[in-house]
Amino acid sequence: GGMITEIKEKMTRKGDKMAFITFEDLEGSLEVVIFSELYKKRFELIHSSEPMLLTGLVDISEENVKIVTNNIEDLKELRRTRTKSIHFNLNTKEMTIERLKEFKQTISKYKGSCQAFIHFVNFSDSKSTNSAVMTLPENIKLTPSEDLLNEVEKNFGSGIVSFK
Repeated sequence: GGMITEIKEKMTRKGDKMAFITFEDLEGSLEVVIFSELYKKRFELIHSSEPMLLTGLVDISEENVKIVTNNIEDLKELRRTRTKSIHFNLNTKEMTIERLKEFKQTISKYKGSCQAFIHFVNFSDSKSTNSAVMTLPENIKLTPSEDLLNEVEKNFGSGIVSFK
């Protein structure tokens, strides 16, 4: 996954637009070819500033290496479509009955189809020592979203949510 830093549009022989883009991630950048059908289908995402995942075939020539894409996906959308379960790591020392009620009220706003698990963890000297896992009931399945992640971590601690 990464971001597009440059887009060069070209016209095909049939008169359709295709694109040659520069795609960057934390490791570097490379040229990517997006043929007209995919370019038309994912035009909005390609021209947004959203991070995305490109898949395709690597084309190695004497001059350079490029990817010929066959799919482009929004990374935020991937979380929703590929997540099978949501895990919350809650510190037992901070979880009173009131805080658990607040937690349930918070996550209940994000009803969906993913199974959720609470890992009750005892932290001592910033290391987790013991834990117990509780599978949330069928009526508390959730939608894995950026909003869920942000709200839970804002109210209950950074880094406690994981999507698997």
